[in-house]
Amino acid sequence: MQDGKVIFVTGKRGSGKTTWLKNEIDRQRRVLVWDWRGEYSLPPIQLPELLTVLHSDSFCRSYRPNYHADLLTQFNQLAYAILHMASARNFSLVIDEAYLVCPGPNDEGELGKLIRLTRPKNINLYLSSQRPCKVPGIFRSEADEWKVFALHNPPDLQVIREMFGEPVAIATKKLQQFQYLSLSC
Repeated sequence: MQDGKVIFVTGKRGSGKTTWLKNEIDRQRRVLVWDWRGEYSLPPIQLPELLTVLHSDSFCRSYRPNYHADLLTQFNQLAYAILHMASARNFSLVIDEAYLVCPGPNDEGELGKLIRLTRPKNINLYLSSQRPCKVPGIFRSEADEWKVFALHNPPDLQVIREMFGEPVAIATKKLQQFQYLSLSC
């Protein structure tokens, strides 16, 4: 049995990261997207439908939380369900703008549990964020792969510099739309 991976996808608005994720989703047969903004044109599901969907051989669905309610609470409910369902295995979970569902500084929350506990269930996690500096380092450091699109904000570039060095930070500033660096940790 394969172990799931954690892939961190980052880049400024309009750099191409969502397009890359949509292309990646198209190549997979079992995908669920935490689509807080409604950017993915996938059929939405609600929490009660999750068990049925996870029993399917193939699915490409989105979970669209109520934007006007607490996003962290809604994400935690979804993550808790995924962590505790025996059928929650062998699929990919895309978490768009992961910083929105990061817990407080002294709490790993459900996101941390997903990162730690889904690997043996072969669940690939795609953490996407325009602002890598807003995603706690403990979560960034768990990524097996990084897809880095253009970044320009100094705190975000500092994250890249600390993770991969000055030459990568310089290269990141020069990337054009849809160009990215594929990096391993």
